[in-house]
Amino acid sequence: AGYKVYYGLNSGNYTDSRDVGNVLTAIVSGLADETTYYLAAIAYNANGEESLFSNEILFDNVAPTINGPAEWAVTAGAGGTADAPDLTGEITVSDDISSAANLVLTQTPLPGTTLPEGETIVTVTAEDEAGNRRSHSVALTVRPMPKPNPPRNLRLRRL
Repeated sequence: AGYKVYYGLNSGNYTDSRDVGNVLTAIVSGLADETTYYLAAIAYNANGEESLFSNEILFDNVAPTINGPAEWAVTAGAGGTADAPDLTGEITVSDDISSAANLVLTQTPLPGTTLPEGETIVTVTAEDEAGNRRSHSVALTVRPMPKPNPPRNLRLRRL
């Protein structure tokens, strides 16, 4: 008597199984990365007779898809620095299971962080409801403030 865990790549279609013995907690190892699995369990008795399937569970180990610009530029202020922009609005994300509304986007460095002139790598990370994460890096350039143009056709008069 014991339990078997059945699993597969489509709901209700289990192509593999593991006999986990007479335990209520089991680890199914060897599952492929970046693949969603559907799992259900059955109980069996000493004669090998099996119960109906349990409720199906979904094992999501596919990270969200994340895309965005490779480069971004801002202009420094008078102090030679600029605040990091919020680049999460420039990123598109999707997931095979979680809706876009349920994906969490974080940015490092945080928006509003003071940055010096030059290049800083900004990382935006998307996390789905299962805790799978994928990041996208943006090369953020803080350009120096442009120098004012000299006046043209300026005439000076002696007073």
